[in-house]
Amino acid sequence: MDVVLDNGDGTVTGPFDYDAMTNTFTNVNVTAVGAAFPASSASLTSILPDFSGAVTIDFVPSLADITGAQDVYISLASPMTGTRETIGVSDVYMYICLNSDCSDYDDTQWGSGVPLTGTI
Repeated sequence: MDVVLDNGDGTVTGPFDYDAMTNTFTNVNVTAVGAAFPASSASLTSILPDFSGAVTIDFVPSLADITGAQDVYISLASPMTGTRETIGVSDVYMYICLNSDCSDYDDTQWGSGVPLTGTI
């Protein structure tokens, strides 16, 4: 599967695999690039499992401590089935993790006031 999002100030793109039977994500290699993000570019190669599933994906860097890291949370218009498909995106939020597991965060909606286009 691939995520492709663009709001004019930044993009979130890259591949990942999702197994709907086990609700697991693998091979995550997503990049967030542009002025919409605190860093000009972020490599998001993992997910937060407590906040990810068939209708939501929470992309984060693969670090033992993600304090200060960018976190991109995507809410989907319909559930993923695990097959290659096109699903609309309902909302996208960009967070800054304030502690090691991102259970505390600074939440700013990415794309607020800007038309958001994207698919999974």
